[in-house]
Formats: sequence, structure tokens, C-alpha cells
Amino acid sequence: MLKGLDFGKVWAASTDSVQPSDPGAAKFFIQGEKKTKIRLTFMLPSQLLLTRDGVTERHPITFSATSAGWDQNDTGKSPRNLFDPNQPYDMSIPGDGKVYVWIGGMSQPPSTQKPGRYEAQITLVVTPIQ
Repeated sequence: MLKGLDFGKVWAASTDSVQPSDPGAAKFFIQGEKKTKIRLTFMLPSQLLLTRDGVTERHPITFSATSAGWDQNDTGKSPRNLFDPNQPYDMSIPGDGKVYVWIGGMSQPPSTQKPGRYEAQITLVVTPIQ
């Protein structure tokens, strides 16, 4: 992972979204032989967590059918090849052997949310396929 997903300041009872083309999107880099077929599989959290004084606070995080995207260039601008990070995604590595992958999401804290830095891990598994 080159950069983690960052919602910035999130307020209680608000819905905050980060698109794959937004600066707050997480970014991954894959390098391999051109035309190699690969499967991208995300391991996604369902909640962001804050642990303070032995108490864990939680709030939901979701990912839509267009929350992830890839490109062979690192420009970070649209358009990207959007895909659903909730499902495995098959692709071929482009001609230069480089793939950049971004993922955003939606944060939905309840009205009782306590302030603090909430975190969760996003993992991208890359598997060669036939």
C-alpha cells in the first residue's frame, strides 16, 4: 500500500464519501509482466475502530460497486477502470507492467459517535490466474 484511505474529519451523524479519484483514496501499486492475468481481491473492514481506555468505539464503513478503480498511470485523475471491491476482479497487467489501484468508501458514524482517530485495515491480495 502506498497510501491509506483517509476520510479527513468526519462528524457524527454525517455521511462522508471518498471516491477512487479523490485525494483521500487509498492507493496500491502492482508490478508484473505485461499481459499476466491477475485477480484482485480486497479484504475489507465493515467498521472503523477507535480504542481508548480499554473501550472500543465503532462506526460503519461501506464500499460500493464503484469504490475501486485501476489505471496504468499514477495521475490519480478520472477516468479509471472502476470495479466493485466487494467482489474479486480479474484483469491483465498492461503493457508497461505497472498497475495503480485506488479504493474509496463511505463512512457513516452514528449521532453518538465519540471524536477520535478511527482506523481499520484494507488488504489487497493479488493472485496470478490462468
